[in-house]
Amino acid sequence: MRAAAKFDPAEWVAATANECGQVLGVSHITIVNWAATGMPRNDLGKNRYEYPIPDIVRWLRESGPWRQNQLMNVSSANSDEGVGGEQLERLRKWNADKAEIEVRKLRGEYLPRATVDALFRAFAGSIREAGDTLERQHGTAAADVLRDAIEDGLAAAERLLKEGVKCSS
Repeated sequence: MRAAAKFDPAEWVAATANECGQVLGVSHITIVNWAATGMPRNDLGKNRYEYPIPDIVRWLRESGPWRQNQLMNVSSANSDEGVGGEQLERLRKWNADKAEIEVRKLRGEYLPRATVDALFRAFAGSIREAGDTLERQHGTAAADVLRDAIEDGLAAAERLLKEGVKCSS
């Protein structure tokens, strides 16, 4: 049996400026502006970046907009009082969500969205083949009913994925 991977909160990374902004309670434009003034981010090439949340919070507190005597007092950051408390609460919630996902992965309870999508499409392909058999045996009207149901199901799944629906057990 393979040893479980250890979850390291120091490696939490936001995949996009939007996600980083949601965690910190600011817009993605603010994230882009902060990056232009020295906020840490990892260059993935082709104008793509990832955002290491612990490094960003450290930068915000030490040399960014959250530094002492500007927007917030560093001591109040630890008590959630004053300016910045809401952002820190969002960070804590994001960290808790991230940890829960890691635990579910370790337990085998988590399937990435791409995997679920691939499984659904494979299932739909099997049903589509059954529709072809229906068409050969009973004509196009019988197969059309099944094809319409498949297309409706695929469209509904795509819509749910775009809306970011979270599945739970």
